[in-house]
Amino acid sequence: MKNLVLLSYLLVLTGCLVDDQRIIPSEFRGEIDPQVKISVDQALSNNNHHKVIIGILDSGVDYNHPQLQNNVHFEVSGNQITGFGYDFTANDNFASPYLAHTAHLTSKSSDSDQKDAALNIENKKEFANRYNINFSFMRDYYKEIDTTASHGTHVANIASRSNKNIGIKGYRVLPFSENWSNAPAQADFDILIKAIQKAIDDGVNIINMSLGVTTEKGKRAYRKYVKFIPNLKNIMNSNPEVIFVIASGNDGQWVDGDTRHSLPCSLPNISNLICVGSINNTGSLSSYTNITFNVKNLIYAPGKDIIAAIPSLQCDYGYSAFKDEDPVKRDKTFSGLIKKFNNCAKNPDKTKKMSGTSMSTPFISRKVAEIWIKDKSLRAQEVIEKLFNNAQSKKLPQYIYKYYTK
Repeated sequence: MKNLVLLSYLLVLTGCLVDDQRIIPSEFRGEIDPQVKISVDQALSNNNHHKVIIGILDSGVDYNHPQLQNNVHFEVSGNQITGFGYDFTANDNFASPYLAHTAHLTSKSSDSDQKDAALNIENKKEFANRYNINFSFMRDYYKEIDTTASHGTHVANIASRSNKNIGIKGYRVLPFSENWSNAPAQADFDILIKAIQKAIDDGVNIINMSLGVTTEKGKRAYRKYVKFIPNLKNIMNSNPEVIFVIASGNDGQWVDGDTRHSLPCSLPNISNLICVGSINNTGSLSSYTNITFNVKNLIYAPGKDIIAAIPSLQCDYGYSAFKDEDPVKRDKTFSGLIKKFNNCAKNPDKTKKMSGTSMSTPFISRKVAEIWIKDKSLRAQEVIEKLFNNAQSKKLPQYIYKYYTK
């Protein structure tokens, strides 16, 4: 019988313009990829403790967050920290979760988008100069909130929490680098396959993908996504000692891998792929979780109201002032922003409650890592077998499923 598992929250970004992160002027790159806070010696010491490395393919990870300082696995060359995974939205070596305004820098943007971005930046300059504070001109604070750029940091914290033997490497595949509109933003599968290969080349043991797309036969998107199935299957089958832990999705659907897909979770006959669904704290299936019947390894884990880290510099300041052309209205709101700015700046250890199969997925990634840490001689299939042997079972009229609650 196929193993059935519960899963967490799937990242889906709302349709809107995402500024191209590849064209950020070099003088502002440090605002988007902040300077690493730990020393080279500390980074090397942490790396030496990491017995298993989880690659987080997501929206970037705050490598400076206090709750991740023992887990972030930096690249070190000589006396310099040279990278943290890879950012496929910006084509650089630091998979940061922060976003920049660039719409005013490219002719690809509409006139209104260019105008809005330029106004936003000028208003932030005015705010910073008026109060003599260090406030990023290029950062798109609103878009970071609106597109759940905190998602990858949250996932990374769940995957590694309180275990210094688990290393984390980030690979930012969300949001898109390109301008796009009028469509949900899932990870572009071309970029996703490149990110998987990069993570494998970097030596990760487990690849966590709290992302994906659910599509049905007959819909236009179905043809677009299913054409990637052979390449996805090939890269997973070609790397049998890497374990892929993937969210089942939050559509509350039954997925058979034919009339309905939840990709990449619903890839059939992949022995080193674990598809993860979501349960509540009693072990009952979450109403939103997809149930993916066609996969070999399906398991469930808690996905509701999970508290974990979000980026330290991500702040919801209230953005009307930065979008307003009226100086009188700006004056009324700027003074109120100071309190928000100060409160945000003095609290780097930020956390947030999130729900979904995206939260369940890193829970299982951590369980897989813990099994491997105890016995590094285990092959990937032996690790997966232990995972399912250790899980609880629940019998329903339709089927028996496996799950974890702690």
